[in-house]
Amino acid sequence: MRSRLLTLVVALFMFSSTASAVAIGAGPSTIDFGKMVKGGYAEKEITVSTSGEEDLTCTIEFTGDMAEWMSIEGEDDMKFDLPSDSRYKLNAIVRPPPNVPNGRYGGAIYIKAAPTSSMQDGTGLVVGAGVKIQVGVEITGKEDIGLIVESVRVEDTEVEYPIKVLVDIRNSGNVQLKPKFKVDIKDQAAKVLVSGEYDRSEILPTRRENIEFTLSSEDFDAGKYNAEVSIYARDKLMHNQVVAFNMLPEGSWSISGELGEITLLPESSKPGELVKVVSEFKNSGETKVAAKFKGEAMLDNKIAGSLESDELTVAPGKSVQLESYYTAQNPGNYVIRGYVLYEGEKTETKGVVLVVEGGGSAQNYLIYVVAAVLLLVVVGVYKFVKGGDDEYGGGYYDGGYQYPNDGSGYPEGRQ
Repeated sequence: MRSRLLTLVVALFMFSSTASAVAIGAGPSTIDFGKMVKGGYAEKEITVSTSGEEDLTCTIEFTGDMAEWMSIEGEDDMKFDLPSDSRYKLNAIVRPPPNVPNGRYGGAIYIKAAPTSSMQDGTGLVVGAGVKIQVGVEITGKEDIGLIVESVRVEDTEVEYPIKVLVDIRNSGNVQLKPKFKVDIKDQAAKVLVSGEYDRSEILPTRRENIEFTLSSEDFDAGKYNAEVSIYARDKLMHNQVVAFNMLPEGSWSISGELGEITLLPESSKPGELVKVVSEFKNSGETKVAAKFKGEAMLDNKIAGSLESDELTVAPGKSVQLESYYTAQNPGNYVIRGYVLYEGEKTETKGVVLVVEGGGSAQNYLIYVVAAVLLLVVVGVYKFVKGGDDEYGGGYYDGGYQYPNDGSGYPEGRQ
């Protein structure tokens, strides 16, 4: 009896030492995608979290009537990693087919988790956990047009710099919308100084977009101004708002940028191979700047080519990697050098060496030529000597007499 009890205690101890408990949660617990049209689109955000001390590997599974309509944005393999004591955002998407009958449909999203370490090494007893999120949708033939403007902002700017308008907008209906924006910039006397109209590409239902566009501030004086922003959808006015902003005197904001390290991927190549040139740029000024890298490739102090990156907008205090490309046609040691151009200013010039294999320096070529000449001389001498022996029958001379190789014809006393 005691031995059986001891065995049970040992087994329980081994179980507790090899098993891993999993803590996982997800929210919201239920999702209603509302009223959708056939062939429509809707999305909702899910937050998955763990308070445990282990990294987790999670899998996603759909069930119910909506299983074939659902997907997770960016998670094609239906699997993701959840680090210990962290949260992870998922975007659940529903696309009902165009021929589905009207009515109410339901389903569920299951998120299952297990310790990543146990799944990788295959040791221990893997104790998983899971959460269930109930989902539902109503398919209808009625279109719902809705647009929610969450914010409209106009940044303070400096004389001669563009006026930037930023709009956070969400399509709250069940059909795609292509909003149109109209902006009037007015002075304090309500006189319109400049106007602009902008079309936006279609926004899917339930999706949120951050939209930015600019207007010219040419001939503006420093002072206070108002921007009247009107937003239309299908020729219907959906939102109108007046936003105040300041035009600052010239020189109010400092513009400064720094070129950091230039790296090559790969660090060496062969003729005809494409090399990525990555230039690190930091905006150390007080306003956004548009930056791009401009450079050239030098071989033997001669320009062998040029390169230029796309232009990127960099916020104050932020850094970006500007990518450009170069393909060397000949072997050698190339110097890739350049600078970053931003708002009419440019950084210091920096460079890096690209080794293109498949050749060498002029000194190496000279060594190869000399070696080849010496080899030809040796071969020539050998053939000359060999040819001389054959001319005289392959014997040898002694005092003007040729002796044959077969030992015959030797004078007396010389055999």
